[in-house]
Amino acid sequence: MAVVLAMPAIFGSCDDAPRDVQPSDVQRLVQAADRIRIELGDEYDTPITPGTSSQLVRGARLYSQLCAGCHGSGGKGDGWTANKLTIPPGDLTDPIRAAILSDQGQLHVLRKGIEGTPMIGWEGVLGEADLRCVLHYVRSLVATEPDE
Repeated sequence: MAVVLAMPAIFGSCDDAPRDVQPSDVQRLVQAADRIRIELGDEYDTPITPGTSSQLVRGARLYSQLCAGCHGSGGKGDGWTANKLTIPPGDLTDPIRAAILSDQGQLHVLRKGIEGTPMIGWEGVLGEADLRCVLHYVRSLVATEPDE
């Protein structure tokens, strides 16, 4: 019993744990969603209508040019630059990850990026219509759960 009671004195308490543990992809996204929700206010929950087939085609082309290097051609986060990044790109096919941000939240990430990550914003490169095309394409990558 004395050994158990002495453990905190020898090894330190939980409060002494290192504070530089990196958050997971999902934790970073939840934190970003909280910031974006505050920034956008009521607009955060405004849905975006589904994309047309021409928007999906354009979005696929833009995604291939601008996003696939990090996120991979299929959106799994396995692009050719992914292993060079300090924070790995998110898996855009993950339905749990996709549900964290609203439509407007996802569009905001495309515009502004995610602070503290390699995800940059594209608003200075793409116009609003093209940003929405990329959004529609990215949403099409999300894996659907199999029917039971």
